[in-house]
Amino acid sequence: RAPRDVSRLAWSFAALGLRNTGLMSALAWWILQEDLLDTFSASDTANTAWAYARLEIENQALMEGILHRTTYHSNFLWDFNAESIAKFAWAFAKKGVFRPQLTGALVRRMLEEGFVDTFGARDIATIAWALTRMGVEDEVLQQRVSEQIAKMGYVSSRY
Repeated sequence: RAPRDVSRLAWSFAALGLRNTGLMSALAWWILQEDLLDTFSASDTANTAWAYARLEIENQALMEGILHRTTYHSNFLWDFNAESIAKFAWAFAKKGVFRPQLTGALVRRMLEEGFVDTFGARDIATIAWALTRMGVEDEVLQQRVSEQIAKMGYVSSRY
């Protein structure tokens, strides 16, 4: 009953599109009752948030717990790699959560020197959509994302 097992189960159901609200509610209850969020890795956290958003399952307590863990716990977002932060941001954008502490933390992480350079095409598209949906308007971040897209050869760097 490792934390990774719980997040993988949620992720697996979401990846297959199996919307079992009873199971997902039970998983959320277990995660919260056993304080598993505090033991989740960045990947576990992102995959869990993504699963609930992907399946459109509402669990306010779980999402609030994830939000608290990632925005108020000493730089936890710095443990997220490109894929994890893209999934995480997508989940909250899909859910319509646009809180300043969340968007601020995401922008700070994205502006860390060299971080945007680690993004592949799928992750850059996902994070760009999420940040746009959240209403983030940071010129430096937009420039770095644009430069990364140009480096990947999808558009000319003059755009």
